[in-house]
Amino acid sequence: MKNTWIARAALSAASLVIAGCAGSSPTMPLPPAANFVAPSAATNAIKNGCFSGLTGWKEVKGAGMDKSNPPSGSVSAVKGGYQSCKGSAFAGTTKAPAPNGFWGVAQTVKVTKAGKLSWWYWGGSTDQIKYGDQEVDVVMGGKTVDRCYKALVTNPKTDWKLGTCNLKKYANKTVTLEFGVYDNGYKSTDDYWYVSDISLQ
Repeated sequence: MKNTWIARAALSAASLVIAGCAGSSPTMPLPPAANFVAPSAATNAIKNGCFSGLTGWKEVKGAGMDKSNPPSGSVSAVKGGYQSCKGSAFAGTTKAPAPNGFWGVAQTVKVTKAGKLSWWYWGGSTDQIKYGDQEVDVVMGGKTVDRCYKALVTNPKTDWKLGTCNLKKYANKTVTLEFGVYDNGYKSTDDYWYVSDISLQ
């Protein structure tokens, strides 16, 4: 138990180096992990929800970009995640300019009967929600049919938070779930989040 606590403390104190736009490499500290037991992988419809790399995930880069602003944004798997997860997905920019378009990760899954989607997230932004957000989308036939989560986390010093969506109405249907940030690429703001421990039970 003591060794587990030490490992978690070390992980919380670790730093992430994120490759941002225009060659910037800000160092982002990992937030502390809370007490949580991840669901069994055997009952999770999501593959690689703890982001040991991006296996099972597709990167989405700049979808719906605002052509009046320059390209900006990044998406990657990074070390350090929520609780027992060893990794997380990063999307957006930690320095201005804001990401331009949608940046994130996507996975096609068959929705379970219960349709209980959950994930843990941590992020920050200096933008306003009318211009940018962090979101989870349900895509069918190449079109977004449901934006089941849309918010703007503006305080990067807060702890990991739990996000949930009820996808029961899509039970037994195959959908693509997208986790990412959307913004207009404005030159003076930023917008990003990390997602980890994604589960569909």
